[in-house]
This record gives sequence, C-alpha cells and structure tokens, in this order.
Amino acid sequence: IALEKWNVAPFTVIAAVGIVANGPHLASTWSRVYLHGKERWERPFHYWVVPIAIAVTVVVMTLAVERKHSTYLRTALFYWAFWHFMMQNWGILRIYQRRCGEADRPIAQLERAVLWLGGLYPVLSRLHTGPWILLGAKVKHPTIDLWMVHVALGAFITVGSFYLLIQVRRALRGERIAWI
Repeated sequence: IALEKWNVAPFTVIAAVGIVANGPHLASTWSRVYLHGKERWERPFHYWVVPIAIAVTVVVMTLAVERKHSTYLRTALFYWAFWHFMMQNWGILRIYQRRCGEADRPIAQLERAVLWLGGLYPVLSRLHTGPWILLGAKVKHPTIDLWMVHVALGAFITVGSFYLLIQVRRALRGERIAWI
C-alpha cells in the first residue's frame, strides 16, 4: 500500500517496521541473551555465526544481487516470519507446559500439532489466493490448490477438536491444564 499510494520505497517500510515494531523485541532478546556473558559463549554458532551470516546475506542481497526488487530476500522474509512467529508461540506454550509439569507428556506434542496446523492454514490460504507481493517484490511460492487449503483446515479442526475434548475431560476430572 505504501509503495502504490504514496511511493514509499519498500526498504523504508522494512526499516520503519524493524525499528518501531521489532526494536523493543530485539532489545529485550539481546539484553537477555547477548549481554549474559555465559550464554553467548555456550552456543557460539547460534549467537555469533548465524547473526553475522544473516547480516552479510541481507546486505549482499540488498546492495549487490537484487537491488531494487529483492525477490529472494522477500521470499526468505515471508517464510521466516511464519516460522519465527510459530516458534515464538511454541516457546511461550512450553513455558506454561513446564510450569504445570506437562512438558514431557504426550499432550505437549498434541499442542504443538494444534499450534502448527492453526498457523499453517492461513499461510496456505495466502499462498493459494495471494497476494504474492511482499513490500514491493514478488514472493516465490509453490502452487497451492484449494483442496490443500481445505485439508489443512480439516486437519486443524480434527486435531483441535480432539485436543479440546481431552482438555475438557481433564478439567472435569479436576486436573490442572497448562494454559488455564
């Protein structure tokens, strides 16, 4: 919208979102992880190599390879955003599972399936209908038929219903449930 209506460059939009929306998120993560002296040296690949590799890749893709319309970079951003969002939610759910002592129970894996199926359906819907443009550049995507979207929704409803049935039965027996 910003590109079409106000002729704002996609990079400006990404930078603004990165600063305004992700700034607090990154600051809290970095202060908790990177400023903790012991943590960053226990996993040097995760805390040093990966961020540097990502930064170099983004700079090279933006300045040297794709320049104006960075299709590959935007495609990676599209799929990474989905994965990142799902993993954040999984991490939050794991905190509550551990608090209730459910982290090692089979219900924890069922919750993971419900979470991923619940996130997969809207992504498949978007890939089926479009738009396939993200911040002014096309996103590479597989062809998703409508039946695939319906199967994902059906799987989510089936697994979600099974999960809710289990949780209602547990609640009626007086058991504690992680997210309640």
